[in-house]
Amino acid sequence: MRGLLKSNFYNSFANSKVFAGFMVLAGVFVTAIDNTIQTLLIGYMQLAIVGFSVSALENTGKEYASKWGRYQLTAPVTRAQIVAGHFISHLGWLAVGAAFGGIAAWASFSIHGFPFDRGMDLFLVFVMGGSISLLAGAAFFPLYYLGGDGFWIVGLLFGVGASLGLVSLANLIWGEVMSETELMLAGIAILACSALAFGLSYPLTVRIFRGKDI
Repeated sequence: MRGLLKSNFYNSFANSKVFAGFMVLAGVFVTAIDNTIQTLLIGYMQLAIVGFSVSALENTGKEYASKWGRYQLTAPVTRAQIVAGHFISHLGWLAVGAAFGGIAAWASFSIHGFPFDRGMDLFLVFVMGGSISLLAGAAFFPLYYLGGDGFWIVGLLFGVGASLGLVSLANLIWGEVMSETELMLAGIAILACSALAFGLSYPLTVRIFRGKDI
């Protein structure tokens, strides 16, 4: 499994290195700007949280054309372990993106102060980014093992759409004007639903991969 994770990391590193360089430069710009422009900081954080994991999904999709899966099966690993490696790697890149977003937020707050009206607003930025990333992975991996490249776009669109749907559902349950406690509960519920979809996607992907002759 360690070898699979290393392989996934190095395969995604080229794309992620370029994206990381862009995010460092963008982060310097965002933290230098007065953070009363909340949308700029929020946009950067969302891009970081979602961007790294989606960039890794795009690179994984390219493996289909190279038939990399055939070579992986010659190694002493099971198909379930190969799929698990992709899912764990996705979580790893999500964590990297969250770290980039968190560092930029901390730097901006240190220089300009806290710009949000409520402390819970920052939590919700991470919730939305994490939800989109998890749901994008949940949709992408089964489609990838069904066969074909380019499904990272479908995964991203699904992640955005489903996350907005969960937000709408939370507004129906708790109302559009929520207390701090209700906002926390709504955020936890959205993350929990996204994590559940991501978790359920794993056995589905394994089943698809086991039934596929590559």
